[in-house]
Amino acid sequence: MNYSVRIKHDWRCRRCGEDVQGDTYMVVDALARPDLVREVIKGKVPSVTCPSCGARKARFCPLLVYRGGATGQLVYFYPPHSPPEQDEANKKLYVEALLDRLGPVSAEEAENSGVVSVPFDAARGVLAPTARGASAAGGPRVCRVKPRRSAPPPEVLRIGAELMASGRGGLGRSLSDRPLAEELARLAERALELLGDRDQPELRDDLEMTLGMMLSTANRGQDVVGLERAIGLLLRRARGISREEDPRRWAVALYELARAYGQRYTGDVHANQEQAIRHLRAARRDGPRARCRNVGTGPQ
Repeated sequence: MNYSVRIKHDWRCRRCGEDVQGDTYMVVDALARPDLVREVIKGKVPSVTCPSCGARKARFCPLLVYRGGATGQLVYFYPPHSPPEQDEANKKLYVEALLDRLGPVSAEEAENSGVVSVPFDAARGVLAPTARGASAAGGPRVCRVKPRRSAPPPEVLRIGAELMASGRGGLGRSLSDRPLAEELARLAERALELLGDRDQPELRDDLEMTLGMMLSTANRGQDVVGLERAIGLLLRRARGISREEDPRRWAVALYELARAYGQRYTGDVHANQEQAIRHLRAARRDGPRARCRNVGTGPQ
């Protein structure tokens, strides 16, 4: 089922002065319409076109992208020069419009996943994996044969060893750590590329955890896309760890999420700070007494 939603938009063309009534998308279902996701990345959705002179008005209104099954299912794009108060009101309206269309189970799952608020300029970084993962020709849901378990490439093992050797307790607490964090993020990204689709879930989880931690540590306050990637990776890792079976890693993931949310200034800043405090309290309350921070990771 396609959960995309269109809205009508009345506007006056600045080029020819014509009063135009058009429509565009307010919600895009990424699974059902991967073609629209690619149009969002290109800046063609949301947009309206004047039938008289062909002038196009793009990214003038907010857009909500629904990624069912993803870690962060709801991505809210806000237009440039939009007041924060208006953004919050529109986000609530858009999310409610989508939840009304979803079944109760899907609606609860989507709502619990939270809403990521980013500017349209971040569309490529946030949505590119979604666009690549969907099949344009054969439909959005593709059944793939699980690859046979095989040994990771030697270069991945080498990078894993380097990550373990370079990591240290307290990394990220000083501004001077950023160059090292950027290099470690680059190494983790390279290792994930080399790993490809090999069936190495534990190694992949460790590399993604390291990448999320390093993207957060290297953040300079301007890299919105990098920080959103960090939060997405860390959320996925936290949800995949059993608190009972591996309390230390679970606490590390929550602590890193708290650090990432503490740096997030897109969307509702107060809500971000509340998320940071909540994750930090959970890590301190339910995690082991052992020191949380250990950056090193790799094959085990």
